[in-house]
Amino acid sequence: MMATRDSALRIHLQEAAMAHTAAWTGALLATAVAAYYMYRGFAVRSRFQRLQRQGVPMIPHHPVFGHLGAVGRLMAAELPADAHGNYMSVLIQDHWRELCPAGGDGDLPPPPPAVYVDLWPFSPPFLVSLDGDVSAQFTQDHNPDHPGLQGRMLRPLTGGRDVSASNGDLWAARRRAMNPAFSPANVAAHVPGIADEVGVLVRKLRARAGRDGAWGRVFALQDLTTRLALDVIYRFSVGVRVGDQDGADLTPVSSSLVGQIKLLRFHTNVSTLHQVYSPLRWWSLWRNGRVVDSFLLPLIRARFGRLGEDGSSEADTAGPKTLIDVLARQHGKQAGSADDSIRQALGETKHSLFAGHETTSFTLCTVLNMLAQHPRALARVRAEVDEVLQRGEAAAPSKDSGADDDDPTGLDRVLRQVRESPHVLNELAYTTAVIKETMRLETNVGTLRAGRAGFSLHGPAGSGPYRGVEFPTEGCILMDGSFAIHRGANGGAWGQKPLEFAPERWLTDDGEQEEGPRLPTPPRNAYRPFAMGPRNCVGQHLAMTELRLATALVVRELDVECAWDEWDEMIGNKGPNAKKPMVFGSRLYQIGRDGVPQLKDGMPVHVRLRLDKR
Repeated sequence: MMATRDSALRIHLQEAAMAHTAAWTGALLATAVAAYYMYRGFAVRSRFQRLQRQGVPMIPHHPVFGHLGAVGRLMAAELPADAHGNYMSVLIQDHWRELCPAGGDGDLPPPPPAVYVDLWPFSPPFLVSLDGDVSAQFTQDHNPDHPGLQGRMLRPLTGGRDVSASNGDLWAARRRAMNPAFSPANVAAHVPGIADEVGVLVRKLRARAGRDGAWGRVFALQDLTTRLALDVIYRFSVGVRVGDQDGADLTPVSSSLVGQIKLLRFHTNVSTLHQVYSPLRWWSLWRNGRVVDSFLLPLIRARFGRLGEDGSSEADTAGPKTLIDVLARQHGKQAGSADDSIRQALGETKHSLFAGHETTSFTLCTVLNMLAQHPRALARVRAEVDEVLQRGEAAAPSKDSGADDDDPTGLDRVLRQVRESPHVLNELAYTTAVIKETMRLETNVGTLRAGRAGFSLHGPAGSGPYRGVEFPTEGCILMDGSFAIHRGANGGAWGQKPLEFAPERWLTDDGEQEEGPRLPTPPRNAYRPFAMGPRNCVGQHLAMTELRLATALVVRELDVECAWDEWDEMIGNKGPNAKKPMVFGSRLYQIGRDGVPQLKDGMPVHVRLRLDKR
């Protein structure tokens, strides 16, 4: 009996000791985290205070709160809670007089070409470029590294084996290895496969149209455009059609890929520590990663296994080359372990799947929304599409022959023409101009670089009182504020009305611009949706090809417009408590926290058949 009591007492004391140790460990960890954030906060604030004392142009900086007060209040006042941080550069540019009121309205100079932003600990310190010539200094004239935070964000997805997370010679080697896959010639060879997938999208949209020319029921368009982009990028990367457009749900591999991307985090701050270090998050990352790897690795290993002793294979002789074809071929030319090359190819492929679907899906939605808001531009796109693609219809059998009963709109004939003559897409000049103008006004996130000691940016010619002013970059992440650059005065790059939707600015022939004053040709550094310089977007030819084809074939057959009233009715967002947030006067705005922005509620739309195509 005594032994039992002694045993119970020992167990109780052990449990108490363990609880005491755990409490002390937790307290020490909390103290260490607090000490780290206090030290980093002091270092960041001190650096900004020193720059402010030196007279470097910046928003008035508080020694304790940095820019949390000024910029935080601005964003809270102008943006809904779920709006993406991509708007920050635009708001600073548009509200510069409110942020820096000293000097009076008549004396205050325009916004500087670069702006310091200190929102620590909620984001790292940034130096945001508001001028294309400043962005050129750290993307074209010099090539500083991508910030370490970018590589750490992607590591759970790619394991650090991707071109975006690389720097220096390693980046150069990885970029060279990928370039042949994304060349214009190879992208053109993939057009037949892209056309197949766009045809699926058009038929899906057609099925959602109402009867007898009526609007169909409301749905989230970005879901469909994401499925299209996924099917295209899988074909391009690994040569397999996964069929994300075919079912009610995403395929298991795409569901896991999208789930993994949603868990990526760019910056860990005090408000997100519990999310970032949650065991559930890490388990989800591991589980999703296993599903994606189990799908991709057999395909990559099989492709590497077809290499001959000279590093060549039958895939090198004809037809479009997938990304893994090109990476396998590069491995065949180099010394090194096949397993290392396969792991590298896996990382690059996953990065390609990530980068190759989100921005394209986003942009296609915004293009269709812009056309719905600008009927004259829509009519001109349709006229161009009908003219350029009518050759396929003219060569097809007439309807009187009965051969067209299953293809009432001529979609199959047009797809056949595009497959046989991919170069025909290059004739869609105005459609391309619409896409470029949409990317100017609805810009996705800009590129980032790491600042360093001894490297400064300078106010360029044309920046007025800021010409030659030095902006040290040490301790800051350099952000290409392309969204603001595309919407700002920027030395008159965008004419008298920079926010006006004017696709004609991208047409080089004087006769192609409609009536009115001729729009200026943008300077070479002012337009940056795919970034510029050696680290520009490697997939831009693929993206533009997919966007041209999808835009042309969707508007050829369908009217697409946002349907917020129907959406509100469907989700029960009505009555006195209804929430209808807006950005820049529109309910369609960019949302999200980390990575590529999404569209509010997936862009609710309804569609109907085009009148003369019914």
